[in-house]
Amino acid sequence: MRTDKEIDFLEKHIPELAEGSIKKAYYNALSSGMSVLEAKGDKIIKTYPDGREEFVKNISPSVKVNMKLKINE
Repeated sequence: MRTDKEIDFLEKHIPELAEGSIKKAYYNALSSGMSVLEAKGDKIIKTYPDGREEFVKNISPSVKVNMKLKINE
């Protein structure tokens, strides 16, 4: 069982671990010959292994979220 201090330390690194995992999955898909869909601004873009990009569709703009805001239910 981990201490609260250990858990807090590990939780602080979740965003950078997730970012690394997402990049790895992105490049693994492209290197295996598959295309990747991603949101870029207010558009969905399909990227092919040769680097070519294709517009797929428009989406609603992203919404900024205040990370410090807590909602009590």
